Parts: sequence; C-alpha cells; structure tokens
Amino acid sequence: YVPAFEGRMAWRQRLGQRFRYEVTATWTGERSLVMFGGNRKTLGGVLELGFSATVRVTKGLRVSLIGRDLTDQRRPDQFGFTPGDGDYPTPGRRVAVQTQFDVF
Repeated sequence: YVPAFEGRMAWRQRLGQRFRYEVTATWTGERSLVMFGGNRKTLGGVLELGFSATVRVTKGLRVSLIGRDLTDQRRPDQFGFTPGDGDYPTPGRRVAVQTQFDVF
C-alpha cells in the first residue's frame, strides 16, 4: 500500500538557552491493501499531531517530553482487521519522557 500523498510540517522554537519545543503535523492520504481472499482494506486520510518540549538541565543533561499521534487516528503503517480491534494506539500509549546525557 502506498498513500497518494504524505506531507509533514513542523514548527521549532527555542526560548532562551535552556528550553525548546516543537509542534508537528503529518497528513497521510487514503491508502488501501488487497488482503488474502481478494478483500480490499481501505483506510482514509489521517492527520497526526505531535509535540516535544526539551529542557537543558545541565551542560550535558537534557530531559524531553514527547507526544506523537495525539489525534488518536489510525497510523499509516498499520492494518488491522477493524479499527476497533486494538491494533491502533491510543494517545496515552504515544507519550514518553526521554533523557539524554552528552559526555563530550
């Protein structure tokens, strides 16, 4: 399956020396797949929103809060049998805290 159109936009902003954030929007057009037995599975277009916020705690340590697929729509890389079969993530499963420590 290949979507007819896929596009991504991002807005990044730095506030001072210690804080930065990013807001993203990704649009994936309709796509379909012919499944076993000749049945066609079609998923409509999907708008996915995301964000990240990063704070520099020390010279080498950064902590980020990252959220992806916050619209709770079907992701473009998954095909389940039905939208309600649990194959698609919910917003709570797409939020993470990330830490990064740079040695050099």
